[in-house]
Amino acid sequence: MKVDGFMFYADPLDPKRLEIERLREKWVDHKMFSPYTGPKFCGGFHPDFCVTWTKNEATFYALICLGCSELKFIAPRKKVTFDFERMALNLFGQFAAMSFRERKKEMKAYKAPGRP
Repeated sequence: MKVDGFMFYADPLDPKRLEIERLREKWVDHKMFSPYTGPKFCGGFHPDFCVTWTKNEATFYALICLGCSELKFIAPRKKVTFDFERMALNLFGQFAAMSFRERKKEMKAYKAPGRP
């Protein structure tokens, strides 16, 4: 799946297992974010993961870069980038760890076609 020029896994993880609602609740907390201060010296924005959801037939994306401490929110007609605070970095880091563990479980359970 390609979002805003970045590639992500085509098959999404189960959001219930990843407590996605808890994560989205935090996005409305203004203390978690600050205005975007511009490019960082980390090689540029490179999202570690993408959270996607649909509401009223519109698709929304949150691209989260742990290296830059930035979140790019993409709505149907708008893109906004924020810096995030230490509290958000910790929360997103926990979320990333959970999602990577789940992806690893899926990869272990995957059997290539034609292989026992």
